[in-house]
Amino acid sequence: MSDAFLEQFLALLTEIQASPEKLEWCRRYSVYDTDRGQDELARSLYAFEEQANANGLVIKNYHQVIQQYRLDEDDVINVPASWLKEQSYLTTLACISYHFRRDHFSEGSLISESIASGAMLRMLRHLKFRSFGTGVATTLETLYGLSCQGIPDVPGVYWVLAPEGFPIHFEATALNPSAPPYCVDVLMEKYAACKDKRILYIGKASGKKGLHQRLQQYMKYGWNKAVNHKGGRAIWQIQNAGMLLLTYEPCPDCVERERQLLRDYRAANGCYPLANWRG
Repeated sequence: MSDAFLEQFLALLTEIQASPEKLEWCRRYSVYDTDRGQDELARSLYAFEEQANANGLVIKNYHQVIQQYRLDEDDVINVPASWLKEQSYLTTLACISYHFRRDHFSEGSLISESIASGAMLRMLRHLKFRSFGTGVATTLETLYGLSCQGIPDVPGVYWVLAPEGFPIHFEATALNPSAPPYCVDVLMEKYAACKDKRILYIGKASGKKGLHQRLQQYMKYGWNKAVNHKGGRAIWQIQNAGMLLLTYEPCPDCVERERQLLRDYRAANGCYPLANWRG
């Protein structure tokens, strides 16, 4: 997801908090009110919800994250500032997703509670603070579920990232049998040698349809739906790989950009990232 998407809606939610009139409208919002007023604001918030889902801000596996990190439901709902300060990028993403999903069952709560209380603004600000710096990352499972919707058809590079506090354990087999799996001991030794354990893989997308096509191939390979992205396949031997994060950076000369990123990583770490084997 691009920074532009996040910045646009950070500005909108900040504007709401600064306007007593708009804030009161949000507090009183009901899906059953046919004469709501504030038509322009309503359209902007509906667009926010639609784009958040399309761009991976709402992750498919949010409930799994909440369970694995043992997040208290009251904290997830109320988002106290002191609690939020301690949350990682992934857990913040899961909390944001919870608020969007709750709106499906408690209709209107996204606007009347999550946005009106300032909770959504706090979470989006914290997500930006915790981001990798190249855009907003989302989980691999979400990308697969969306068929990489929202990823542009332009050249670029991408990173697969280990979320903060995420345990890296390897499976002896991979779901996709089109290429032999790596030996678990080899993967453990390689990962142990990496000083920067957040970056797991750096890839490029130089084909005709750029990032969208390449990442769609990569997701399909991971879920055993295609065989044409064997590069970076060590990622798919990580337990719960669907919870890993991916972010990308459009750039015209992605071949040179990838080469430079790998050179820099190797210079700092003495090796390539876990799922890269050459520069």
